[in-house]
Amino acid sequence: MNEFLAIGSIVYLKDSLKKVMITGRVMHIEENDEKKMYDYCGCIYPDGVDSNKMLVFNRVDVNSVVFKGYQDDDEIEMRKRMHLWLQENGYEDKKEDSKEGMNLEL
Repeated sequence: MNEFLAIGSIVYLKDSLKKVMITGRVMHIEENDEKKMYDYCGCIYPDGVDSNKMLVFNRVDVNSVVFKGYQDDDEIEMRKRMHLWLQENGYEDKKEDSKEGMNLEL
């Protein structure tokens, strides 16, 4: 899956039986004094956001899409800008699994 999904989209991640709702995109996280970038952050659906837990993952971690979030002209423009920023900053070709970024028991 190469295209970014809209906020509110619900997905299954690889090796997971629980649904995840996308709550943010292009997340910069500092882990062990190292800055990392993930395509998405999300929460378990239908549980919702837990302030003590945040799931971060990349587009390659998405196994299937259950529901696509709301999309309008603003969303389309935002995706174009995200892709441009990622290309300009050398992130667009990232293909690796981000299992180490997933910090919830799925």
